[in-house]
Amino acid sequence: MGTGGMFLVAKLIAFAFVGVAVAHPQINPTQKRRVDQVVSVFENETLELQYQYIEHLEDGRGYTAGRAGFTTATGDLLDVVEKYLKRVKNQEWKELLPTIVERAKLHSDSIVGLEALPQLWIKTALDSRFRKAQDDVVEEQYENPAKHWARRLGLRTALGYLCIYDTAIQHGLGEDDPDGLPAIANRVISEPNNEEDFLMKFLAIRYQVLMHPSDPQTEREWQESVGRVIELTRLVHEGNFNLNGPFTINPFGKQFMIR
Repeated sequence: MGTGGMFLVAKLIAFAFVGVAVAHPQINPTQKRRVDQVVSVFENETLELQYQYIEHLEDGRGYTAGRAGFTTATGDLLDVVEKYLKRVKNQEWKELLPTIVERAKLHSDSIVGLEALPQLWIKTALDSRFRKAQDDVVEEQYENPAKHWARRLGLRTALGYLCIYDTAIQHGLGEDDPDGLPAIANRVISEPNNEEDFLMKFLAIRYQVLMHPSDPQTEREWQESVGRVIELTRLVHEGNFNLNGPFTINPFGKQFMIR
């Protein structure tokens, strides 16, 4: 365990001894809607969740699709499809499923054999059951783990949760991934009980990871995305920890109003 990891453990032990209640951030429905809007802008430059979105970004992850950027190489796109097929019999998806399974199993960015995927994804996104499958995967694989990590790190605010959740969406939660959320969090050395100090240092490390990722295939795409970290840092600097609206974000040259 590195110095950052040891400090994190010490920090958590300190919380326990001084009797600080480390609870999930209290996110009300309005704050959750604002979190979803911010991440949607970061992912797709729109306030509306993009269930129908799909694109080959050439970033080493195959096709990227849906409201949270599910990908064929990392397996969360497969999870969406499998959830949908448990609810709906669909021959087109059934025929494509073995190739999607193979890509996920091998963590392959190849799109060979997936030529029918973009059109099928767009068409199926009109089905509320497919959108619900996307929502379910987001909740299980990103929202709940982000709440767990926020609690583990002693974060209590809506903005703290947003910073962790957005990192989970973009970087993933792999324990062995040097660019993932766990690795970033474990590098932070912060003052106990100081959420602003933690978030500023966390986002500074995340910025460096985006600029210099360990995977060269993601470098171009991630370097172009640093605006999301810059905007989160601004919100922390401004002290909008409750995500009080309205507020603006402008990660990529176009301003959006979060109400």
